[in-house]
Amino acid sequence: MKRFFFFGLLLLAASGCESPTSPAPNPRPGPSGPLPAPTSPLNYASIVGVYDLSETITGFDPVWGDLTGHRFTAVLTLAEGVGTFSDLRLLDAGGKTVEGPPRDGSVTWATWARPGTLVLDLGRNHNLVIEEIDEPENGQMAARFAGGINVAGHIGGPFVATRRTP
Repeated sequence: MKRFFFFGLLLLAASGCESPTSPAPNPRPGPSGPLPAPTSPLNYASIVGVYDLSETITGFDPVWGDLTGHRFTAVLTLAEGVGTFSDLRLLDAGGKTVEGPPRDGSVTWATWARPGTLVLDLGRNHNLVIEEIDEPENGQMAARFAGGINVAGHIGGPFVATRRTP
């Protein structure tokens, strides 16, 4: 059953289709409406580095199964305008990898229509919408950045990317 569930998730992410019966999940639980203003100016230069990514699934289309307690993890390596991710995994509520190999790939950087919004695209319609960047004093690089995820319009929730210490 897990194999078919995971295969279905991969097909869903690759297709980018919307469910005819359910609207896309809100990646941010709570009332809908405009996103809050970011806590710091958003710019890609401030998030250059290597980060541990943790995405918590809080909204999902139930046609793909019960994703309660599931999360994605990965390692992001970001440079100005380019980036990669490695070891992208979907973990179940118990912390075990859902069947299937971890995925590696390129990160595409984009700005969306809303000024000041940054998006990292991990491919297969897996987007990180950056809403806040914590920037240390003295021009250091960001220690963390956070926001909401959207996977093919069917999976949503918050994410946090924490800088790895050298």
